[in-house]
Amino acid sequence: MRQLPAGRELDGIIAEKVMRWQRYTTFDSDPRFSSDIAPAFLVVEKMGATPGPNGDHYTFLLDYVPGHSAIAIFAQGEDWEGRGEAATVPHAICLAALEAVEKGLDYSEPPR
Repeated sequence: MRQLPAGRELDGIIAEKVMRWQRYTTFDSDPRFSSDIAPAFLVVEKMGATPGPNGDHYTFLLDYVPGHSAIAIFAQGEDWEGRGEAATVPHAICLAALEAVEKGLDYSEPPR
């Protein structure tokens, strides 16, 4: 699992690889996916609406204990596709989504 720190670089990677946005601007204009819960849940919605390698849509699971860590998982059927663990929920969501994408998210949907 890639362990990128939360921040603008990770936000840009999520915009391109998970959200499938074509980016014409700097990282500063991207939503703060890895540090703000509202944009992070845009990632959850995108992953839930996007078929993965086996054609099923991703299921999202979250385990969070305040003051400890958050574990986010995007799963397909019985196959665990992406897992992220971080100090915050948004960061864990981004890490899990990126791992799932890197394991073979269906890129048939054109970038917007």
